[in-house]
Amino acid sequence: MRCITLYIQMKKKVFTFSRIFSAIAYVPMLSLGLTACTQDEIEEYTIPCAQEGHVHAVDLGLSVKWACCNVGATSPEEFGGYYAWGDPVEKDSCIWTKYEWYNDSIEEIIKYNDLDGKTALEATDDVAQTLWGDEWRMPTQAEMKELMDRCTWTWTSVNGVYGYRVSGNGNSIFLPAAGSQYEDLYTSQGSQGCYMSSTLYGDDYELEICLGFNKKDRYTINSDRCDGHTIRPVKK
Repeated sequence: MRCITLYIQMKKKVFTFSRIFSAIAYVPMLSLGLTACTQDEIEEYTIPCAQEGHVHAVDLGLSVKWACCNVGATSPEEFGGYYAWGDPVEKDSCIWTKYEWYNDSIEEIIKYNDLDGKTALEATDDVAQTLWGDEWRMPTQAEMKELMDRCTWTWTSVNGVYGYRVSGNGNSIFLPAAGSQYEDLYTSQGSQGCYMSSTLYGDDYELEICLGFNKKDRYTINSDRCDGHTIRPVKK
């Protein structure tokens, strides 16, 4: 189904969010009770970078430091690139037949599958490490949960771009609502974010885990590995 809306797909008896997210998405049982506000009520936020140049790590008082901007961006409010899970090459269309680890002739995923049992990206397939160098990597599911649980999230804008100011330890980063790429369509830019982790969804090897958000909530979602999402790297 290819339409600009949100739907819940039953897969292996769990709810999983896949495909397009609506700007008025409602996430069952995951609401964190954040205060809703209109775009007109948002106060513009000053660029949160504490030093000149990019990229640099920001200490939010967590187990890892978070990058000041997305992979492919040159400033915190830029969306950056949209990447499939474990594939550092941006695609004009995010579909299975163009995915790095999919063999179209046999219609099977050939790495990180039920044969090798791997559910976390190896360093050689980590988009952040590949494009930024060994000191950077994609965050794990646990590190994304830590970011959600231990930081203060404030819906705001930077240079007219909506997203979240995420604060901790006296510092902050800005996560723009960059939306996602499905096939050749970019969706929900300015209203929702979907940031990719290095972790697959359990033993369902077609799905990877993302940190998702809109102006009311932030949550964990699942998405097809071939879909295009933004990446915010971390480092020790």
